[in-house]
Amino acid sequence: MLSMVFLIPVGFGLVVWRSFRTAGERQARGEQLYTPGAKRWEADSVERR
Repeated sequence: MLSMVFLIPVGFGLVVWRSFRTAGERQARGEQLYTPGAKRWEADSVERR
């Protein structure tokens, strides 16, 4: 049980680290990081009150 206390956060950290690393590699190659045609939120599109 004590091993799970360490393995779960370490595993999650590795997944997140790998995601950022592959995103950086894809961006360096000039690939899109999002699905074409997907609606994306942008700060400028929010109506200001």
